[in-house]
Amino acid sequence: MSGINLSQSQNFSGSAVAKRSSSDKGFLISIVILIITLLIFGGLKFITISLSSKKAEIESQIKNVSSELSREEVNRVADFQKRIDNIKTDFNSEILPNETLSSIAEAMIPGAVATSIGYTPNGILVVFKADNYQTVAKQILSLKNSGFGYVKISKIERGTSEKEEISVSLDLEK
Repeated sequence: MSGINLSQSQNFSGSAVAKRSSSDKGFLISIVILIITLLIFGGLKFITISLSSKKAEIESQIKNVSSELSREEVNRVADFQKRIDNIKTDFNSEILPNETLSSIAEAMIPGAVATSIGYTPNGILVVFKADNYQTVAKQILSLKNSGFGYVKISKIERGTSEKEEISVSLDLEK
């Protein structure tokens, strides 16, 4: 074995250093991932605590404001849906003011003068003046015959000029 050179040394230290540095990189990556995970967890915990304290503040404000509301204000707010329903039914009704007013004008007889006409939730309120009770009766009969479903006398009183002042409620359903 004369061709073997035993004095030559092989360098194994380079591959050992390379293996150790690659294992160090894996360890460092694991540590970095662990630190990032812990930071995210801590941030979420902080946000959860701060949000729960804000929620408690808002709940206490709601309790304070709701205790300050009076019964009238609560009823007014609660009636909001009822008012919207009334608006929808009124909007969908096909009552035309011009036709109603022209029907009333056609039903007026000589001797009776309409002094005011107004709308109520149930119909129309017509106030007119007449010379005597006979004219009042004829006017009421004329309103009934004009097609209004229901005519109700709300108030009759003697006016200052010797004329009778009559308030009549008319049902709008024709």
